Formats: sequence, structure tokens, C-alpha cells
Amino acid sequence: MPEITLETIDLLLENLANDCKETIANEEKYIGIVITDINGELATHSEHYYVVSHLWARANFLVKKVKQYEKEQKGKKSLIIRKDPKKAGIVKMSEGALDNLLCSDVELLAIGDCVFEAEKLLDKVEALKNAFEHRRSMLNNITDLIMNKVIDAGETPVKEYATSLKRR
Repeated sequence: MPEITLETIDLLLENLANDCKETIANEEKYIGIVITDINGELATHSEHYYVVSHLWARANFLVKKVKQYEKEQKGKKSLIIRKDPKKAGIVKMSEGALDNLLCSDVELLAIGDCVFEAEKLLDKVEALKNAFEHRRSMLNNITDLIMNKVIDAGETPVKEYATSLKRR
């Protein structure tokens, strides 16, 4: 894998953000269940879940890579400062002075912003992934009810199913 730089991280974040926006817009409309087409819902669920899971894996990988890059850069800068603290403007070397200098480093602040953005994207995709996992659970439950002839998928509206199940 080529060396990661702040520019490549920005590019990866931008690509992931565009893909997230597009995928979330496309996949959100499939979260609901059309009970009269339970066979079609079961047939297409895996395809939609694959798309969302693939995007989640990319976002998760990017978060890990950006955090790793942040840790590496912080370590490198810390070593440089420790070697010659006077050059960095530290009169008396201490952990507090080192932390203050690292916290004000422009490049480390930019990397921290990238970490935040990557985690934000991961949270969005994770929410969609969780919705699809719950959707699969609902599909299984509805299928069980249909198979056990508790409900009839073709004739009764969904609200009537819910009220009839509450009465039992």
C-alpha cells in the first residue's frame, strides 16, 4: 500500500462521503417492508444489505487508517521535539509542554479533523446497516407469522395485523 499522506486521506474521505451520500439516498427507501410482496422483499434484502455492509467496511477501514496515521504523525513529531526541545521553543522539557506543542500543531489538528469526519461517516453508515439488520429480523418474524398462518400477507392491511396481534 502506498504511503498515506494528509492529501490521500482527504481524497479518500471525499470519495467515501460522496459514496455514502449516494448509497444512503438509494438504500433508505428500501428499509420499509411491503408486506404484500414478502417474497420480493426476502429476495432483494441480501443485495441491499451487501451494498450497505460493503460501504460500512470501507468507512470502518478508513477510520482505522486515519487514526493509525494520526498516531504515527504524533509519534514522529514527538520524537523530533524530544531530540531538540530548544529548537521547538521548549525551555524546560516536560510532558505538559510537549502535549501543548503537539495540540497546537496545524498538521495534527487537520488529521484530527479527518478522524472526526471519518467517524461521522462511519456512524451514518452504521445506522443504515443497523436498520437493515432490524429489517431482516422483521422479515423473518413476518415470514414466521405467515408460515404459521397467523396472518395472511395478501389480504389484511398491516395496522390490522398489529391490532389483532395485540388482542391475542
